[in-house]
Amino acid sequence: MRTPLKSTALALQAMTQQEKLNWAYGYFGADHAASKSRKIAAALPFSAGYIPGIARLGLPALFETDAGIGVATQYPTTPRGRTALPAGIATAATWNRQLAYEGGRMIGAQARASGFNVMLAGGVNLLREPRNGRNFEYAGEDPRPQTVTINLPATVLDLAGQPPTTNKGQP
Repeated sequence: MRTPLKSTALALQAMTQQEKLNWAYGYFGADHAASKSRKIAAALPFSAGYIPGIARLGLPALFETDAGIGVATQYPTTPRGRTALPAGIATAATWNRQLAYEGGRMIGAQARASGFNVMLAGGVNLLREPRNGRNFEYAGEDPRPQTVTINLPATVLDLAGQPPTTNKGQP
């Protein structure tokens, strides 16, 4: 029986060096002058990332979106018509696991409807830095409401600590 770890090891063995680099790096879904990155044609417009698939290994392309409190649009000229939820700390303060679940389910459905198959969500950082440009996504300092409303996501963002950011979302 193949386990996820075994499948991963086999895929890594079969990948070329360039394929591994593509999967480690990925591409932004919009032109971004500050990082000197250009949108590549296959990426969904204004997405958080794109990683090319590897058809010979059965690995699909990954279309990524930020989705902490809703499906995000990066540097939009035409924003996506999607629902933004309240800040993460507001959801945690309800102590309502079902409400948090329904919010996540809604975000997942809207991400899928937009063509995304990877949601970059689940920020678990502490609110230790008031200038952190992502504090609105986190569930706060108190671990008690977090344990009620947050389960372990597949992608955990900012675990090591998000530094201060300026001009968040600005070109």
